[in-house]
Amino acid sequence: MPKIQLNVGAKLGELRRKLGAAGGMVRRWGHRLKRELRGVGLALKFGGITAVIGAIGSSIRETYRWRKEIAQVNTLLRLPKREFREMRKEVRGVAKELGLGLTDAAKAAYDAISAGIGQNNLKPFLQVAGKSAIAGATDISTAVDALTTVINAYGFETSEASMVSDHLFQIVKDGKITFSELANNISKLAPIAKTAGVSFSDLSAMIATAVKVEKPERAMTALRAMIRDITKQGKDLKTTLVDLKGASLEEIFAAGFSSEAAQGIALLTGNFQTLLAEVNAMESAVGEMGRAFDVMAEDPTQQLRIAMADLRDHGIELGNTVLPNMARSLSWVARVANDAAQGIKNVSKGAAYDATTPLNDKERREIIQEVNDELGTFSLWNSIWQPFRPIHSTAKYYGKASVKADILNNKLKA
Repeated sequence: MPKIQLNVGAKLGELRRKLGAAGGMVRRWGHRLKRELRGVGLALKFGGITAVIGAIGSSIRETYRWRKEIAQVNTLLRLPKREFREMRKEVRGVAKELGLGLTDAAKAAYDAISAGIGQNNLKPFLQVAGKSAIAGATDISTAVDALTTVINAYGFETSEASMVSDHLFQIVKDGKITFSELANNISKLAPIAKTAGVSFSDLSAMIATAVKVEKPERAMTALRAMIRDITKQGKDLKTTLVDLKGASLEEIFAAGFSSEAAQGIALLTGNFQTLLAEVNAMESAVGEMGRAFDVMAEDPTQQLRIAMADLRDHGIELGNTVLPNMARSLSWVARVANDAAQGIKNVSKGAAYDATTPLNDKERREIIQEVNDELGTFSLWNSIWQPFRPIHSTAKYYGKASVKADILNNKLKA
């Protein structure tokens, strides 16, 4: 038998030992993982190794994204580990309670903290924002943006978030505007209205009146110009609106107002009785958001979201069990891949340096079969490392592509 075949056989024995050690590592990790899964009572719940592996992979990915997002929150707060764990638990609790996505809740927490919401008020604020999002058919980050814009513009306490949300929902209820549209445009008005001495209740009544007859964005722009021009003239807003009640657009222009400001004034003075009715409605808006949320909470889609959130929360528990061992496990994989790659290199070297005797077709086929048989060891990775498919694919590539290409195609052709 040619010398090269003997050397390849010897080197493949070395590779076999490397892969055998790799298999032992994988099996030990699998046994430890099985014990941990039994500890949290999930092994039987998911049923079957394939389902368990799929659940592990999904849970690890979800946990990774969640922990990454919530860790960003602590870059703002710089809490000690114990307090950070408590804050993380609170955000998770809000997400589970309201059926929100975990990463969505974490991002909302980050936005809230960035906007000045304190750590001690974070949980109740997120609950209000979450309910506002559900009632308004939008995402929690949009609700956070709307609430914090008004809170910061008017200097309200965080505990007044419910009051702000109630007014916003009264606007949505009475005007032709969605919560998302209102949230995206409220920043045009709230700061300037506060500076001009317009109460939030009166501002809400103005918005509700204006959007009954005009597109939200155009209405907001016109109201902003109105407040700016009236303030610039040193006049009182309410007095000006009463004086111009029933006035034509030409008469409003003659009073010294710009085109945009005149449009804003006309939206209110041309619907003066509606404006008065909205002022009264805002005074009794308490609980409006809660009533809207209660309607949505009865909807099957919201109940499904809560069920899915509960399932995701169980997945996070699973991910928290597995994730701490991931770094050590992945270092094992790296070491295994390195050992296997080294064995493959040795096989290639043996073929390269000892190819002194030509091979006939039969001998070539025998070597090909032996190499393929040995590389079949990699199949044991298939049932265990599905969550780590990139690593498995890399090892498999080195094993099959490198050996076949380097040994067979390049080295054995001579």
